[in-house]
Amino acid sequence: MVSVVITNYNTSESLCECIRAVISLDNHDQVLEIIVVDDCSTETLPAFIFEVTKLQLIVNDSNLGYVKSVNIGLASCTCDYIILLDSDALLLTSIHQVIYPLLNNKELQLIGSKSVDKFGKQNGSSEPVPTNASLILGHQLHFFYHQYYLRFANKKSCVHSFAIVIRKELLDKIGFFDETFDFLDADIDFSIRTLNYSANAVGVNSFFLVQHEGYGSAQSVYKRYLRFYKNRTYLLLKHRFISNSFPLYMVIFRLKIEKSIFKLAHYFIYDKTIYKSKILARADAIYIVEKQLKNFYE
Repeated sequence: MVSVVITNYNTSESLCECIRAVISLDNHDQVLEIIVVDDCSTETLPAFIFEVTKLQLIVNDSNLGYVKSVNIGLASCTCDYIILLDSDALLLTSIHQVIYPLLNNKELQLIGSKSVDKFGKQNGSSEPVPTNASLILGHQLHFFYHQYYLRFANKKSCVHSFAIVIRKELLDKIGFFDETFDFLDADIDFSIRTLNYSANAVGVNSFFLVQHEGYGSAQSVYKRYLRFYKNRTYLLLKHRFISNSFPLYMVIFRLKIEKSIFKLAHYFIYDKTIYKSKILARADAIYIVEKQLKNFYE
């Protein structure tokens, strides 16, 4: 009935905890297969992985990245319902409760979770369908806008893929994750495509509880900053949320102002390292958006 897909890259300790949680919470023996996709980890996988009878291990020949690894796992599933987990997502709810909404509502195709940190504090597991404001305001300003938006707006949600349930037939309708994304916004794109297929096809199951710290894919602030602009610009253009060039010009204008401010601050601050990184990040982000602007006119 249920396939569980878990992606892994050098997170063997949390991977084992994730698998143990799935097994212990499968009270009705609904999980028929656990598919682990290892993205060519450099560390040795623990013996426990090879002792789980329901587990199918797929090891990529090279490091393909998160999205391709997810698609490899999804393509290997044979059950009607697929639970997709990051290796650092610790399931806290029984498998039956996780898939229950899909069993009782044929219109639902994609279900998100509720996530908490190790102290039990709720953190983000979904967000409204993004708008141009997310790109124009930038990462930090949009965070505050996002908090306000979530509180006062009633919008359709996009779910984050560290812990979701997919009705397998949905993959036949809309396809797999778009591998143009490296990992940021691939789940948002998948949610939007699901909503385009059916307006009521995406939901959040408040009983689908996971502990998630988000440490599974370590990266520099600089790299994540650039990934945001690359993926978010592509996402908004792909779904025609950007209908003219004005939003892209606004983004470039803001980035140039920020770059100028950091350049000025660079002359007066003793520790110049952090500002050099910020200046470089803005310059590279401008290049990314300008490249997308050029493509917009082609």
